[in-house]
Amino acid sequence: MCAHGRKKTGTFAWGTDLPPIVTSETYLTTKLYGEFTPMTADDLVDFMRRHEELLIVADTMDDDVEVYKRLAECYPDVMDRFIVQIYHEREYDPIRALGFTSVIYTLYNADEQELEIANLMRFVNGHELVGLTFLPERLEGKRFRIGVEKLGVPLMVHTIDDYEEMETYLAKRNFTAVYTDCTTFPDGAA
Repeated sequence: MCAHGRKKTGTFAWGTDLPPIVTSETYLTTKLYGEFTPMTADDLVDFMRRHEELLIVADTMDDDVEVYKRLAECYPDVMDRFIVQIYHEREYDPIRALGFTSVIYTLYNADEQELEIANLMRFVNGHELVGLTFLPERLEGKRFRIGVEKLGVPLMVHTIDDYEEMETYLAKRNFTAVYTDCTTFPDGAA
């Protein structure tokens, strides 16, 4: 499991009690959720090379262009298997210029101007995207909900950890994907 940051509370995400600043050695020897082994980028890419069908949705959170630049320089053979997330319109062109072709526009850090439906429509129509991702709370605004459904781009929601709620988004709301932290599902669930 790769990890990208801390929850707003200051405690490390993924079920650990690590302090705000830790050494790489401490991080890499701490089991996430008490069972998962942390990975470095080298570990992840080695795993990807052994599992050629694997695609990774990359969620860098900060310094996106710089992180993707380093990925492109260090691992050019697997670049096409990263689906990268951008958080602002201005990140699209520099990331595409690096050679990444699969981009998700993730809206939780977008400013109010970027979230205006007319601006989203303009951006979606002028850029090739895998889809839009946003928090479920965004759907509470009727104007936003109706507007994004008309964009003609796959919609994804995060983070949904309840299986029945996942099914609702996928079946009734016609979302393409649901981000989750769940590692197990009910018996018989696909």
